[in-house]
Amino acid sequence: MKTKPLNGLWLLAAALLAANLEAAEEAPPAEIGLRIGEHAPNFVLQDQSSHEVSLESLLKKGPVTLVFYRSADWCLACQFELKNFQHYLKDFEAAGGQVVGISYDSTKALKKFADSQNITFPLLSDPDTKTIDAYRMRDRASSEQPGFAGHASFVIDQTSVVRAKFESVLYQVQPGMRILLRGIREARKTQPSTAKAG
Repeated sequence: MKTKPLNGLWLLAAALLAANLEAAEEAPPAEIGLRIGEHAPNFVLQDQSSHEVSLESLLKKGPVTLVFYRSADWCLACQFELKNFQHYLKDFEAAGGQVVGISYDSTKALKKFADSQNITFPLLSDPDTKTIDAYRMRDRASSEQPGFAGHASFVIDQTSVVRAKFESVLYQVQPGMRILLRGIREARKTQPSTAKAG
């Protein structure tokens, strides 16, 4: 007879837990980074060869796809993503754009990775995470390795406006590469893109 109240409490706890889990599943994830239509802050960072690279100088050549990622040194998903971008680099160039990676990795770590994987596009070092923070890309989930970026890629047009965005790691070619390549093509035109996914 004494087990009935306990059973009732267990059922109530299970129902509350299920309701909380369902609400968590329904809640949309918080958007990371700049939004489409926002102005992209300029930056001056060093690439894997210790050359200074600015967004302003890049945009003089055409639209830019900025790829924020955790680390080329220890993040396997990031390494795969960067190799994927290298594989499709000619498609971005044919569309009139460029690809640039940004992480908190040191230039030494970036050079080691780029040399070992034949990465030819700029991998920029942001050890103080100033650019990562300016783009609202800091990953807040881990306190063990503070300062690294979350995953998102942005297409910036030649007026420094965000034209397209993909909020995820590019494990697969689609839909991410398609969205970013379309963003590059549209950034070459005058009308803004509303392409977004994640």
